[in-house]
Amino acid sequence: MRDTQIMSLDLSMALQSGLWAIVILLPLLGGLCVLFLQFNRQTPFPDEAPRPLAEGYPILGVLRFFSDRYSMYFDGISLSKTGNFSFYFGKHQIVGISGLEARKVFFQSKAMNLSQGYTLLLATTPSFEASPRPPDEALHSSQWFRNTLASMMSKENLVANLPRIVNDINTNFKNATDPNTHTGIIDIFDEIGYIVYQSTMRVIGFNKIADSEELCSTTLKLFERIEDGTSPSRIIFPWLPTPAFLRRLGAGIQLYQTFKRLLQVGEDSDQNIDDVSQSLAKSGTPIKEIIGFVLGTLFASQVNTPICAAWLLVYLATNPHWLNLVRTEVDSVLKRHGAPDETPQETFRRLSIDVWESEFPLIQLCLRECIRLHLAGSTFRRNISGKSVPIGSTGEVIPKDAYLFYLVDEVHFNPDIYPNPNRWDPGRYLPNGSQSNDIPLSYLGWGAGRHPCVGMRLAKLTVTILISRFVSMFQFTLCNDQGDTVAEPPMPDRKLHSPRKPSVPVKLKVERI
Repeated sequence: MRDTQIMSLDLSMALQSGLWAIVILLPLLGGLCVLFLQFNRQTPFPDEAPRPLAEGYPILGVLRFFSDRYSMYFDGISLSKTGNFSFYFGKHQIVGISGLEARKVFFQSKAMNLSQGYTLLLATTPSFEASPRPPDEALHSSQWFRNTLASMMSKENLVANLPRIVNDINTNFKNATDPNTHTGIIDIFDEIGYIVYQSTMRVIGFNKIADSEELCSTTLKLFERIEDGTSPSRIIFPWLPTPAFLRRLGAGIQLYQTFKRLLQVGEDSDQNIDDVSQSLAKSGTPIKEIIGFVLGTLFASQVNTPICAAWLLVYLATNPHWLNLVRTEVDSVLKRHGAPDETPQETFRRLSIDVWESEFPLIQLCLRECIRLHLAGSTFRRNISGKSVPIGSTGEVIPKDAYLFYLVDEVHFNPDIYPNPNRWDPGRYLPNGSQSNDIPLSYLGWGAGRHPCVGMRLAKLTVTILISRFVSMFQFTLCNDQGDTVAEPPMPDRKLHSPRKPSVPVKLKVERI
């Protein structure tokens, strides 16, 4: 009996303590829920905004924006009378656009800010606050980046680095084959990714990285880890420490420390500095800003250029007609500028930047077509004007602070502009080619409107050098991992968010000429 009373007393006390816990925890949990809902509250679209998509979830928004953006985009424009539509991703308002009028607003309006568009939606750089900075400050930040990058893309800086870039490319290709048989199987996507990264390090002033295979490989892998760390959950819940975010954060810290150490060594040195990044450090630019600039430059250079250059060689390996045209072009340049007893590499080393930029037009046509085919994914802007912006004569507007996104396939795979758009055909850009040239903003490969690609000159130069050196050094065919010949290039996956390697691995079987 006494035991029963004790048990009843214990149970009563437990229930009372449990009730007290509930009394304390329920308001706390309720408050957290209120804060969560308030933080992720979706601001209503104005009536003039494009018609919202019917799909999506409260708080989360339209998850297909990340899982199947390609289909979501074309479904959205097909269901809209104007070709424009709106939706939420998390709490963020996003407007998808199509057609010439909308493209003009996207690429030509001062209200549409590029850097803020990419910062939050791609979750690859530190996010802005919910309220954007004043328009003049946001534009100033973007303009500082572009001005600094433009100074590094100057002819003077490129000429100073040209001999080292040519030597780097020659050395990398030479080391990719067996020293005895002069043959090999090259993972051309990895090889060119390394070469483009090394060239970028040269131009932005980190020769210590470019000169060290270990440093170059290590920092490139860290950058790729950051690039692959995009997480949709981080966009919806910016405070959530996802595994991908933590991996990206760790890689970012290591990369930051590496660049910081190299900059500080140069800053403390009494030697004359001819590297642009260290000149910025010497002039008082905060190291944090310089490293932010370096990372931004790497995103601009590594996302598209190496993939498109590698695809160019894949197409040449399976297209004898264009391979012969490119070989003839390279041989003609070597004949015009080479000495009788000179090797191709010796001639290439002496070529001026003017020759590189003007005497390889067919390589440029091939690159242009590769970019059209492989510039996968979306481009983004953010309305920083503080007010709604009309979308041409549609009667629709882009709400203030909203994000704008455009899938480049809408124009690059338009059969009215590019007949047989899935075919790799550099000849379409020739004077008698099939491309329609009378449609504005129909080619977006090098940017457009207010945001042409500042790094275009370096990208074209690097690709021209590496393609010229490759075709002059090797006979090559497309193959699989086992070295078996592959007759046709693989089809690119149009649903990817950015240019990538083929889903079915291909390589190049090479033999030194």
